[in-house]
Amino acid sequence: MRNILVLTGGGETDKQVFATALAVAKPLGAHLDFLHVRVSEAQAASNTPHIDFAKGAALTAAFGALREKVAARSSASLRHFKEFCAREAVPLATCPVGVSEKVASGSWSEAQPEDAVSATLLHSRHHDLVVLGRATKQRTAVHPT
Repeated sequence: MRNILVLTGGGETDKQVFATALAVAKPLGAHLDFLHVRVSEAQAASNTPHIDFAKGAALTAAFGALREKVAARSSASLRHFKEFCAREAVPLATCPVGVSEKVASGSWSEAQPEDAVSATLLHSRHHDLVVLGRATKQRTAVHPT
């Protein structure tokens, strides 16, 4: 196992995801390819409860808030990556650098696809392992009656 995809969302789960990926990578000298998939405003809106009721200025404000949240998650994701690599002494590289020395390396990328799920699947196909977190709270779906 040489290449591990580490999905980062810029949230609270990043720390656990990064630590888990590093625990797997170190003994193998594997490369950690950190990826942040930046969702579009439309995708973010489709996961925002009650946004479909907004009109006019409220809709403009809702999309502005979504835009800010998406940008903040992206910034936090990159910051978490940099802090993690500095703290854990993970060298930055584009491919595995320390297979024989059991040193994990890391790289960062961000994707801004039309469809976040398809992009994640595409990136996942090119890695030996994918490490990702899950939501810390359960979402409730609103169904029309």
